[in-house]
Amino acid sequence: MKGVSAVIVALAALAYTWFTGIFSSLTATTETAVTETTGAMATQFRIEAAKYIGSNHMNATIRNTGTQAFNVSKSTVYVAGSSASLDTTNPFNPGGNLAPGDTSTLYNITNTTEACGKALTVIIATGLSDTKTIVC
Repeated sequence: MKGVSAVIVALAALAYTWFTGIFSSLTATTETAVTETTGAMATQFRIEAAKYIGSNHMNATIRNTGTQAFNVSKSTVYVAGSSASLDTTNPFNPGGNLAPGDTSTLYNITNTTEACGKALTVIIATGLSDTKTIVC
């Protein structure tokens, strides 16, 4: 009977170690998910202006209306549903984080079609988007 007790104790210790590892992993994963979700919920922005400047080029001013900064350079831009490009060689284009309450202008957004009067959509890294009609 002594051999059976040792096996039961060993199995109990193994099960405890395994469950402790599982719960630690789940707790860490859940904590990360909650932090990311809370951050995404605190991130808000709006396009304040979108202006056509000629030759299928436009500028857009965006404002961080949330409580958390976000990286403007990780934004994606569309004009009338088609992907547009941002001139990253322009020294005035933003890079890095846009603090809450601050504005930033995206310069020289380029599209392959006539942009005047079309919808400009900006999507930030969290997936949040805003759309504004491009003023001529």
